[in-house]
Amino acid sequence: MNTSKEQEDHIRKNLLGKKKGVTGYSREILPKITGGKVTTRKAIVIYVEKKVKKDELDTKDLVEEEILGTPTDVMEIGKVVIE
Repeated sequence: MNTSKEQEDHIRKNLLGKKKGVTGYSREILPKITGGKVTTRKAIVIYVEKKVKKDELDTKDLVEEEILGTPTDVMEIGKVVIE
């Protein structure tokens, strides 16, 4: 299953380039990973350069728990370099 057009519009408008460290997202709804284990729960994966604890982020930079009814899962992927 893929993200809806509305979810993608929301991500582009509110996350990409707006929230510190957010570098991308999965267009496909994927299994959520919690505590290093794959779960049966599905989520939109939001990619960040470096994952930090919620209390270390400004509230404006927090990724919401869900986007239009679908849970989110924040995944650290490191610095994105275009070669």
